[in-house]
Amino acid sequence: MTDDYTASVEALMKRCQNGVGGRNALDQAHEIMAECYGTLGKLLLEVQAQRERCAEIARGAQHIPNAGDAFADGWCSAALQIAQAIMADGAKITGAKT
Repeated sequence: MTDDYTASVEALMKRCQNGVGGRNALDQAHEIMAECYGTLGKLLLEVQAQRERCAEIARGAQHIPNAGDAFADGWCSAALQIAQAIMADGAKITGAKT
């Protein structure tokens, strides 16, 4: 996702947080809800695409002899672990830093 898209999502989040008021509050609220619906749809598609990419990584890594030793820094092993975690049933993707 692009920086412009991230900025637009953050602006939408701010609009949701601030709410609306005044004469056209209902119309503005409907506009925000429609924008949220579209944004959530785009994000859902992106999550699905990332899960598919992770599944490809997991499938591909299983066919590489000594995949865990493919790179001295263990990148392949880490990528496989990440892909497996994302593909796990009930996995949730958050912005939390660990």
